[in-house]
Amino acid sequence: MIEYLHTNKTIEQEPLKVKVDGRISGEIRKVLGGYQYFPKGCKKKFCGEIFPSILEVQKSLSDDT
Repeated sequence: MIEYLHTNKTIEQEPLKVKVDGRISGEIRKVLGGYQYFPKGCKKKFCGEIFPSILEVQKSLSDDT
């Protein structure tokens, strides 16, 4: 099961944490051109596809499971 940890801040201030099966697996960050998923441990600046909205990133993650 995928969960998203929201804070009182916006995604521009703090990335949206992604939990899979109770463990943090990465985060969704605002980047130039949209939003991008960064798996935990990714050291590169480009780790996932850039989507125009957070909802599209979330959909892409749910399609992978």
